[in-house]
Amino acid sequence: MKNLPLEKQLAHRCFCDAIENIDDLNELKQQVGKLHLLYLQQQVMFAQIAKGCLS
Repeated sequence: MKNLPLEKQLAHRCFCDAIENIDDLNELKQQVGKLHLLYLQQQVMFAQIAKGCLS
């Protein structure tokens, strides 16, 4: 993780802190599912940006 910029390290720490106290497994699954969808949406956006830059 040390190879990430400080703001990404902080974001990761905040995420870890947020899920640390979730005792309900179903709630944890929902939160991780939302996070995964956000990640996928960002990947699509980055691919579109890259396509636009390469065109």
